[in-house]
Amino acid sequence: MEFHEHKLKFMGLSLIDVKHMLMGFLLLLEIASDLKFKLRFRVKYIKEIRQSFNWVRDMTELAKAPVARLIQKAGAKRISAAAVEKMVELAEEYITKVARRAVELAKHAGRVTVKEEDIKLAAEELR
Repeated sequence: MEFHEHKLKFMGLSLIDVKHMLMGFLLLLEIASDLKFKLRFRVKYIKEIRQSFNWVRDMTELAKAPVARLIQKAGAKRISAAAVEKMVELAEEYITKVARRAVELAKHAGRVTVKEEDIKLAAEELR
């Protein structure tokens, strides 16, 4: 009998008992690592879903308050929330179109930087 077997006998365990305990422990480790992977994947998946919902909720890049103030400066006494949202949407569409055209003009001129002249020319073209 080897030294380790003697210690196990003293503790009331046989080699088979130790083997079963180790197999159970390894199985638990495998389940835990699989569960950890699944939880990590699930957390990542949940974060992606949250980000997509935030993106849908906050689709506008322009703040609504300054747009509402501009509408008031134009003479409106009261403005509905839907009107402000629609104005923000239209303003963003226009700005995006001008920006895309300005980027094209800058690229055509062999530049990476969009300059004021690109913006002016793009805005004139879109009128």
